[in-house]
Amino acid sequence: DSMLRGEFLRCFGAEKSSLVLEDIYRKGKILIVDQDVKRNGIVGQMTAAIIKLCFEKMIERREDITDPDARPVFLWGDECQFFSLDYDQKFQTTARSSRTLTVYATQNLDNLYDGYGKEKANSLLGNLATKIFCQNGDHTTNKWAADSIGQAVLRRHSQNIGDSKSGGMKGDYNQSDNYSEGWSEQKDYKVDIIQFTTLQSGGPRGQCQVGYIYWQSGRILKNGDVYVRSTIKQKCRRICGAKFERHCPPVPSLGGKTEKAGFSFYWYDWMTFAVCLASSALAAAGFYLIFSEKDYYLLPVPEIGIITAATILLWSISIALDSMLASLGIVLDNLWCLIRRRKRVKCKIINRVPLIVITWLYLGFSLALAVCLQNAIYRQQSCLPVAGVWLASAVAHRLFKTAGGRKIPLN
Repeated sequence: DSMLRGEFLRCFGAEKSSLVLEDIYRKGKILIVDQDVKRNGIVGQMTAAIIKLCFEKMIERREDITDPDARPVFLWGDECQFFSLDYDQKFQTTARSSRTLTVYATQNLDNLYDGYGKEKANSLLGNLATKIFCQNGDHTTNKWAADSIGQAVLRRHSQNIGDSKSGGMKGDYNQSDNYSEGWSEQKDYKVDIIQFTTLQSGGPRGQCQVGYIYWQSGRILKNGDVYVRSTIKQKCRRICGAKFERHCPPVPSLGGKTEKAGFSFYWYDWMTFAVCLASSALAAAGFYLIFSEKDYYLLPVPEIGIITAATILLWSISIALDSMLASLGIVLDNLWCLIRRRKRVKCKIINRVPLIVITWLYLGFSLALAVCLQNAIYRQQSCLPVAGVWLASAVAHRLFKTAGGRKIPLN
């Protein structure tokens, strides 16, 4: 009696019907079954399931089933658990021979278990060779996906850094750096469970991109792996009344803020810049005392000349040159990271050879060069030879000072 009224009568009780299921593969027609399960309830589910069963039975009996050039067809089921049939699992085992492509979409694995039962759902999933996983917060689904893609022997990196300093009342000072790193091989998921929860979900928060993980059993993809992680670009929504597309916010990275490639300066970089500016200002003050004739005498240096207040200020050129070379290294390091599109990380330099004697020799030689530079200015001689020697000594000091060091990232 229920088949003779309501939605059943509308779908199956018409005197005449233009629906011919064979036209799907004969003429390439598309049949859309639009049954509102929320409005029609169980009746809507049953009507859609009946049409689905008729399609599966019909396509298995197509007369051109042995023709290799026969038209392929597809069966697309959104929220497929609402229209589950016991015959779905059996149909899927031979769907390839009838040239049928089946696409089932659902929210999580438990929905399939509710619609089909656990055993039949697992059998159905096993017959679906291609899986596309989008963002999901269900642990059961994510663990099943990770188990399906499989495990592999992965290399794990470990790193230990330590330093110690000690001093005494007599001025003794000791410092030691300890560093060790290694690799270990462990068998673990090729795709960790957490990766499924961090896929982009589209919209403004997802930067208008939908992330997915594609996996097909028995196939090595072009990236040399069995899976690929990528995104599908969405067309961003337009702001009401605006003529430009919405600029979506950046997607935060896991475990911290979004890191963009660009210039990164840390506190010790700014200290280097400050020392460079301060020492350059002192050197400029020394030149001012000389050219303004406001310099005053301090003490004589045998066979070299005299030391004045300007000499002491010009001596700071040694610090200025050293800090300039250090600043140049910082800028070049930032440019290299910008070219590689990576963020410059905070580093600690260990195992550097302590060459304190070289620094003292450089400072003493710089004092002599400061006197020579002052004498050349007073005698109106060329300062280029003194400047060239001073620059060469600064470069040599910088090379000796940085010898043997190793940068270790701290963050």
